[in-house]
Amino acid sequence: MGSLIGAKLASDSRNSVWMLSNWKDHVTSIKSRGGLTLTNFDGSQIFSPVNATSEISEILQVNGAVDLAMVMVKSPMTRDAAVKASKLIHPSHGMVLTLQNGLGNREIIGDVLGDVGKVIQGVTSQAGNILGQGMVTHTGEGYTTLAFSENNRAIVEELAAILNAGGIFTEISPDLEGMQWGKLIVNSAINPISAILGVKNGELAENSSTRELLGQTVKEGASVAQAKGVSLPFDVFQKVLDVARATAQNSSSMLKDVRRGTLTEVDAINGSIVREGDRLGVNVNLNRMLMGLINSSYQASQATSLIRW
Repeated sequence: MGSLIGAKLASDSRNSVWMLSNWKDHVTSIKSRGGLTLTNFDGSQIFSPVNATSEISEILQVNGAVDLAMVMVKSPMTRDAAVKASKLIHPSHGMVLTLQNGLGNREIIGDVLGDVGKVIQGVTSQAGNILGQGMVTHTGEGYTTLAFSENNRAIVEELAAILNAGGIFTEISPDLEGMQWGKLIVNSAINPISAILGVKNGELAENSSTRELLGQTVKEGASVAQAKGVSLPFDVFQKVLDVARATAQNSSSMLKDVRRGTLTEVDAINGSIVREGDRLGVNVNLNRMLMGLINSSYQASQATSLIRW
């Protein structure tokens, strides 16, 4: 997602965009070519002049402190990314935007910055895949929503305009909690079920058995949200089907993590629903089972890697 949004924003010449990544081969490819190749959702290709580096010092030396840092990492890496963002943003007016999955990332970033008011929370249904070093494809279109308060509305409106100009369809909403829980519930179904079955998102919506499983999963999450007093912005079952179909050709990030044998975000997604459900006395057994299956898959992959010659 970082490469996709970075490429979209850099295609607007008014923006100076830097990607900070630990994937050195990807960074080297982008630097050597002066940007990356973006395959749009309609199949057209553009070359986007995004800058890339693995060093904070290079950005500060060439660009100076930035107005906005976007945190696009997996939830387990949020605090480390927040520390890096804190070194990059302008001390007087710099802001951080998170479009991450799960709950609690905004609060972690705010804790690192010493001011949660400097953090803008958003959710997105956009989807992208890395095709190779220096190449990204847009695999699913959807809306991005940014939460605003009366204190930051002007800044959030300006950011939404920048994202829209870059082709990232964006709206704003005052309902931070409803926005977060709506996205969380959709992710709690699509991500682990696609990862367990090993299928792309679209297949989940076209099979009666998986549609039933999606429905039961989001029903649990909606029950927890209701118990918390959270008003959801949409019908979660229809929304999960709409997102799966809109991102039909996308392999969820959790499926990619399972295939790579890397740590997933299941604890930040399904785990958030399980923890709140347990606290509120709501049945969350399906979310608990999905989380257990994904974590068991990860633990098994780690055990296998230890005995390879």
